[in-house]
Amino acid sequence: MQAREGNADSFCELVRRHERHAIGVAFAITGNASTAGDVVQEAFLQVWRKLSDLQNADRFGPWFFQIVRHRALDRTRRKSASQLDETIELPANCESPDNAIETHELQQRLSGALSKLDEISRHAVVMRHFENLSSKEIAARLSLSVSAVDMRLSRAREALRESLAGFAVS
Repeated sequence: MQAREGNADSFCELVRRHERHAIGVAFAITGNASTAGDVVQEAFLQVWRKLSDLQNADRFGPWFFQIVRHRALDRTRRKSASQLDETIELPANCESPDNAIETHELQQRLSGALSKLDEISRHAVVMRHFENLSSKEIAARLSLSVSAVDMRLSRAREALRESLAGFAVS
């Protein structure tokens, strides 16, 4: 791995290859796109400084995503209770004030419903529905079996369905 020897172009390739998934991991933990971006940027800076510590270049992905998870969890723990109410950022529907209010309510409900899921299930849901990954890809990234991922996704969908029951979007 040339990036370990300080090759900036090689490191940029690592960033390009892993950034999207890293944001998904951070988002699954923090529930906020802006915070997730900050976490990933901090993780890449840490990795740049510590890349020489990585013994096996083939383990870069799992090593890096572990750093992202730890940074995201640390960031979440440091938030005060009032800051935990931040919502997931969905595309705003600007057609009318009623739609804007409805979108905001949906954001709050979805954020609350996702926050009730355990961390691994939240990761799986974000990877499936925000990153369009297959169960096999999710299983590899979370070190789970495909059937375990499918079971977590099924249970998470049911929990989300229950949490969002009665909320109809027109």
